[in-house]
Amino acid sequence: MTDLSRPEEAAAYNQRSLRTLLRAIALSQGQFSLILVRCNYALLQQRMVQQVREQNPFPLREVILADSVKTLYNPILEALEEQGDSYRQTEILSAAMILGLESVVALDQLLTSTNQVRDEFRAQFPFPLVLWISDAVLQKLIRFAPDFKSWAASSIRFVMSGEELIELLRQKADSLFARELDSSNLEWSHHSALDLAVGSQHRLELESALTDLRRRGQQLDPQLQASLEFVRGRNDYTTDQIQSSIAHYQRSLAYFRTEDSELLAKRHEVRTEENIRNESQEISIILSDSLCVVSPQHSVLKVGLLLFHLGQCYTRLANLRPEMSRQHWKQARDYFQQCIEVFEEAQRPELVAKFISFLCEVLRRLEAWADLQELAEKALILHQTYDANLQQAQDFGFLAEVALNQSNWIEAYQQANLALSTLAEETFQTTSVSIPQAQYESLYLLLLAQSQKHLGQRQAAAAIQNLEQALDKCNHQYDPHLCLRILKALRSLY
Repeated sequence: MTDLSRPEEAAAYNQRSLRTLLRAIALSQGQFSLILVRCNYALLQQRMVQQVREQNPFPLREVILADSVKTLYNPILEALEEQGDSYRQTEILSAAMILGLESVVALDQLLTSTNQVRDEFRAQFPFPLVLWISDAVLQKLIRFAPDFKSWAASSIRFVMSGEELIELLRQKADSLFARELDSSNLEWSHHSALDLAVGSQHRLELESALTDLRRRGQQLDPQLQASLEFVRGRNDYTTDQIQSSIAHYQRSLAYFRTEDSELLAKRHEVRTEENIRNESQEISIILSDSLCVVSPQHSVLKVGLLLFHLGQCYTRLANLRPEMSRQHWKQARDYFQQCIEVFEEAQRPELVAKFISFLCEVLRRLEAWADLQELAEKALILHQTYDANLQQAQDFGFLAEVALNQSNWIEAYQQANLALSTLAEETFQTTSVSIPQAQYESLYLLLLAQSQKHLGQRQAAAAIQNLEQALDKCNHQYDPHLCLRILKALRSLY
């Protein structure tokens, strides 16, 4: 392949590929043919598909596959039959363009079934079939549908330049940092920035871009490499590759901590020079200093976020390795504490509010009740300031558990009721209860019942009803430990 470092070189290459594709469609009119088009990047694919629409002179049908589809043949047939009899459709149709194959969940099954009925394609579709695929899909096509693939000539490839790939990687990394540091939404989930539905495609694009850059001998700058370590750590976490995730986060953290220190030192140098320069230079120094303020702030926020994610990794390890759970909870506590301290030093209380509940949860697991009480009271003030109902409900729940362990049954009863009523407000506002919210409700019903157990016979009877309701709402797959706690409490009351 020719040098493709600059956008104009990639554009010229893609125009040649586009002409090849249009010529292949034109030469295959009236007969079945399989045309494979390779493109690893969604944005580029959208751009090139639009150019095909604009420049192709023949009637063209686009078939976008659902991620749940199990066969390639049926969606094409159904698309042709949408506007009438299939034979009338095929008489006027010159080509069909198939998109979305890389997003199909059961791709191996789809390709296997396609290979088994490959003769039906030739019998039923007398027109060229343009199949858009990624490099990863091509490898699976060769493996699971070799006979079907053998009908295609060499694939037609669309590419991005080195500059475009580097910019794509930078945008992906910056976007992930920005979404997770978004203070307008205080709720956080490890699926929020990279939904699992699109996470696989995201990872494939990332790895494809890095592979393409390596083949062309292009290097990434250290800051981008550190940002991509964070992205890779994030990806590994979503697939439970926790040790690998920790290694990626640690490498990213090491860079941004160093960058933060260097920029702060530079800022100090600028201020020192300001003291010895004359008044005529003062304006330029102030401007220079203002630029040095922005970067350290940006780097220090990344440091805080990486510390948080390391805490999340050890939280996950505590759940995966019960025999070492206390050690992992302590490691998680240390990282979460550092995370909160970083955001406090950066004077970003809204980010403290976003992440402080994770430290509260770890203290609860460690049964550090005095520390938990102090932190939960602090968290409650923050969450009331930012009107975060779900987090306020969590704070009341933490305080209820503290009260239970202090045998303060009335206080526990009141805090558990506050948790439930606050959560109900959040549910009313969002009109739908997510699984975590249902789990919170189940937990607060358990805490309420545990306090009622010690408040007289009438309250004990109500406790049984609350526990039964809690068990009904509890998703044992999401939190089996909570379900066991509820069952144990029910057994003792029965």
